Amino acid sequence: MKRLVPVAFALTIALAASRSAFFLANAAVLYGDPLEAFYLESKFVHLCWRAQAGEALYPDYRIEPHVANFFSPLYFLLVGGLGRLADADLDALTRIGRLGSVGPSLAAALVVGLASGRRYGRRAGVLSGLIGLSSAPLMPFGAMARPDLLADTLGFAGFLAAISARPRRQWIGAALLGAAILTKQTSGVYLLAASAGLLASGRWKASAAVGLGPLLAVGAIVGVATVRDGPMFVLSLLGEREMGWDPVFWVMANRAIVERAPELPYFAAVGLVLWVARRPREPALAALAVLVPAAAVVTSAKIGSDLNYFLGLRLVSAMGAGAAWGAELRRPEGGEQGGPARPRPRPRWGWLAVALVGTLAMVPGLRDAARVFGESRAEARFYSSDRGRAVLEAYRLFFDLAEDPDRPILTDSGPILLRMRGRAPFADPWLFRSLAIDGRLRPDDLRRRVVRGEFEAVISTGDLRAPIALNHQFLLPPGLIVPVRASYLPAFAIDPGDDRHALYVDLPRVRVGPPPPQVVAASRLAPRTVDPGPGPGEEGR
Repeated sequence: MKRLVPVAFALTIALAASRSAFFLANAAVLYGDPLEAFYLESKFVHLCWRAQAGEALYPDYRIEPHVANFFSPLYFLLVGGLGRLADADLDALTRIGRLGSVGPSLAAALVVGLASGRRYGRRAGVLSGLIGLSSAPLMPFGAMARPDLLADTLGFAGFLAAISARPRRQWIGAALLGAAILTKQTSGVYLLAASAGLLASGRWKASAAVGLGPLLAVGAIVGVATVRDGPMFVLSLLGEREMGWDPVFWVMANRAIVERAPELPYFAAVGLVLWVARRPREPALAALAVLVPAAAVVTSAKIGSDLNYFLGLRLVSAMGAGAAWGAELRRPEGGEQGGPARPRPRPRWGWLAVALVGTLAMVPGLRDAARVFGESRAEARFYSSDRGRAVLEAYRLFFDLAEDPDRPILTDSGPILLRMRGRAPFADPWLFRSLAIDGRLRPDDLRRRVVRGEFEAVISTGDLRAPIALNHQFLLPPGLIVPVRASYLPAFAIDPGDDRHALYVDLPRVRVGPPPPQVVAASRLAPRTVDPGPGPGEEGR
């Protein structure tokens, strides 16, 4: 029985290390993805391009171009600034943006590992670091260009520094907490947790300074930007407050956590119990273990929510796992110094049961990581196949068409919209559709141009004539689909039926001249992009 604890710990380490390896391997595969690492990545790259090109990050999305940006600006300014220094094209800028997520993911794992190691011992720190680099939410979102990972890393590091007893670290923590809010507004939960934790520790002056300082700094920055650029900056930062709430999305997101990452709420709950009940108590970490999960659960009820709302929970879970294992791993092995050696105490069966349940809770995440990595590898192999090369060549032709200012097109494909740069009528197909349906913007000019057949091609990621099209969240809004059906005719489809690559091309019913040469060339490729289905004894992609 003496070997039970090290064996159980080794199993936990192996699970966490395997999941971390899958994340890193998946990030390496997706780093070179020629289209999108995950859904809506092009929208974030477009915003980085606007920062790189000196375009407004917060234009009035109610008028064309309908570029709605409801995120804080820091990530886009950093990635766009690096893109400007490197003179990066859109492909290189996309890769910089992806590194802007992978790098903070690694940094957060290092921070949580060091923090756990200082509190609970080196081995517990290693475990915390590995868990911080392995979770179901991290697999897709940690490898794509988007601000969430940088925001969580800044917020978590700022929280740890702010609750320190050293004034200098508190100032650094306050600065990091402010930077986190300027990266993504929901990162304010780390500031709230730090302030509440300090207050619960009886350090009310530090609580007030940490709570108010970053808010005043952020408020001053927002105020200056509003005076300089107008009210759209602050209105955009508050834009999410008008997004709808839907219990269906809440159930989907929370069910996915239970099924694919049950260790996240489990270790966070275990940590909360230990930080409240065990001496010395750690009220700041207890506040973090309450507020971060609560914020994730509540905000995941918003329409369009996904597992990225739970990215911060992985860091709380990692600290909780370190606290749980550290309590047993650091138990004394012998007697007092100079006294007779005593055998190591037997493991506490109640604690061991709690730890082993946590170990088992990591297994679904390992299966999920293997699945996601397998899908990414299959995608990479597809791009190397004859059919995949034909699909990419069709996209390249449409990219060339999108860059031609004399050939107006309408599309809901994020990668094609990205190549239109500042001429794109919108940047985020999902958000554009949602805002149009809610009446927060009215694409009347686009509708008139569709009715007149002014767009030389309509290129959609779905069949606009299918019954489901009017309700599909990634296609054009219904107010544009209906006139497209009336004024345009279906011409051909690239990779029809594939959720990732499909493009359906419609041309005007009444044409003044021939279609663009890129469309003609893509139409010749279309038959080569049709999935022939599995051959005898073969499996489909």
